[in-house]
Amino acid sequence: MSIEIQLGPECLLREHCTILTHVYAGFHPKPDLSWLGLPETIVRSGGESVKARLTQFRNNEFTERIAAALPAISRLYADAEAGQSEIEEAIGAGGLVIVEDRGEIYWESEKLTLSPRQSPVIWRLLCQLARRALSRSVVSQGDVYDDAQSDSTLAMAVHRLQENLPPKLEVLIVAGNRKQTYRLDLPSRLIHIFNRGRRTR
Repeated sequence: MSIEIQLGPECLLREHCTILTHVYAGFHPKPDLSWLGLPETIVRSGGESVKARLTQFRNNEFTERIAAALPAISRLYADAEAGQSEIEEAIGAGGLVIVEDRGEIYWESEKLTLSPRQSPVIWRLLCQLARRALSRSVVSQGDVYDDAQSDSTLAMAVHRLQENLPPKLEVLIVAGNRKQTYRLDLPSRLIHIFNRGRRTR
């Protein structure tokens, strides 16, 4: 059984990233690894350990792991660039573009201020409206809230969402064909949803 099957693609990718981060810490004269959230002494000692393994002890196994990590990370960047190009093309074409992992929404090629950090509920509501519009279906309270809410809760969330949208997009959120449901009256060709550089729908 290969290591890819044992670890799975996501675990293997994390392993590749960890290895190359160690190499960066060991060989860069002034590595910026503050994003790790670790004390500088730990980062420095880890980098020194890796450098010793490669230069003094000539660890062949570690060298092979580095060699395997480099093309894997290169493919990751290539995929990200391809995904970014597709996102930019969708934004340029207009319509509604949602980039979920970045918490970004674009309408008619303009970025909106609405974000999941600002309001997780209305962000989720807009994402659900966009997804359901692709299949011409409606959004109900259970699609937005995990627990029971009063009958007016979804209506209030829709009102809050509309307040945060441009007028041309706001008017496209209309009542559904069932009580207490809503839909986005936008053709599917004008809706683009991306996550981690890939089109999800």
